[in-house]
Amino acid sequence: MNSLVFSENGFYFATGSSQQGTVNIWDLRKLSIVQTLLQNEADHFKFSCMEFDGSGQFLTIGSVAGTIKVFNTKTWESFTKFESHKDSVTSIRYFFLNFLINLI
Repeated sequence: MNSLVFSENGFYFATGSSQQGTVNIWDLRKLSIVQTLLQNEADHFKFSCMEFDGSGQFLTIGSVAGTIKVFNTKTWESFTKFESHKDSVTSIRYFFLNFLINLI
């Protein structure tokens, strides 16, 4: 495991392993894994970092290929993807009104 983040609403935490290519989503109310997100070899999405937004509605995951995906925490589906970096995304942060900042 190389990443661990908690949602601000206290419902979830996510653990990520870039070596295994998985992100496990834990529901703290049920104390169990409710979803596993797998890296996608087709678009070379290997996890590097992640962050929940302040409301707990979104989980944003960065990749070593410079791609960022945003997942809806109700469906755990990726609904948007950013491909603006040439290098690995090393950090993702939300500030104030859920303004997304990413750093390479």
